[in-house]
Amino acid sequence: MFLLPADDHRSERIAQVRQWLSRENNDPHWENDAREADVRVLVIVHRMAAMRMGFPGLYAALHDKAPSSLKDGLEDGSTWPLRPFLTYLLPLALAVRVGDHFEVMSLLRTHCPLLTADGIAGREVGEVLLQLKAATIQLSALFDAPTTTIRHILDHAITTELLRLDDRYTPYFADPDRGPDADDPESGPVTAFLACGAKELWGYRHYIEDMSPFATQQGVKGAEFDRVLVLIDDDEGRGQNQFSYGKYFGITPLSERDTENLAKGEDSVLERTRRLFYVCSSRATRDLAVVMFLPNVEAARSQIEAKGLFRPEDIYDDRSLVEHPAAAG
Repeated sequence: MFLLPADDHRSERIAQVRQWLSRENNDPHWENDAREADVRVLVIVHRMAAMRMGFPGLYAALHDKAPSSLKDGLEDGSTWPLRPFLTYLLPLALAVRVGDHFEVMSLLRTHCPLLTADGIAGREVGEVLLQLKAATIQLSALFDAPTTTIRHILDHAITTELLRLDDRYTPYFADPDRGPDADDPESGPVTAFLACGAKELWGYRHYIEDMSPFATQQGVKGAEFDRVLVLIDDDEGRGQNQFSYGKYFGITPLSERDTENLAKGEDSVLERTRRLFYVCSSRATRDLAVVMFLPNVEAARSQIEAKGLFRPEDIYDDRSLVEHPAAAG
């Protein structure tokens, strides 16, 4: 178990832990995100994965203050603002990037209004294809540019006739200076989504299509993996009140309601967290590591040792990663 400070360097510290595990076990797979490495990093909420995979703005826009009509489809990519990207524009840009001309044409035939009977009527086919070639190349370049926003991508797709826009997007592009509509609960979240960097879409796509090692702790019941890294972070896990590792390990005081539930023998945050931690810890068939981010590592160590789940010599901190690196080989 690794007890690490809950600061702005969480992602770097996770990488350090994975490097340490790779050295300690003489196992380079710990540093590999590819599916064949069979590494799973288990998080309590999707936000923790979003922050580490580069789509925190997108997640916040379509989740934090969003109505259920947007939020409910965020976990699987079915929410309507994301559909044109996941089904068409991202795969198209990727096909252009790798030079898969067959896939480019297949996507254009399925989605591009210029290649419908009405769209191509009265136009020279060769000119249309040249126009689309230039538009797709520019689309791929826009996705790679660091300053491109999601609005820029859709603007380009509309202007070059790559895309027939969902009618629900119309108000946002009919008046580019239009602010959020207080009477429309989707307006603010969609406006914020359009202002996000386009590169966030790649991280989001990798996550929901299971091309990353990240998964939620609640979503892996019954599955098994060779290598499991459980991330515990009550600060980043805020927004849900079903689980609290701080309370489970005796670091965070119980609330009055927690105490009442325990006294009555009712389901409590301690029991729910215990069950969840068991699920996480039993997913590993080869190696298991737990990383817990804490505001005060030294104060928490004694409580965690007293819990008795880990031997004191198996509990490390950030100094251990530097001062006592595992020997290679």
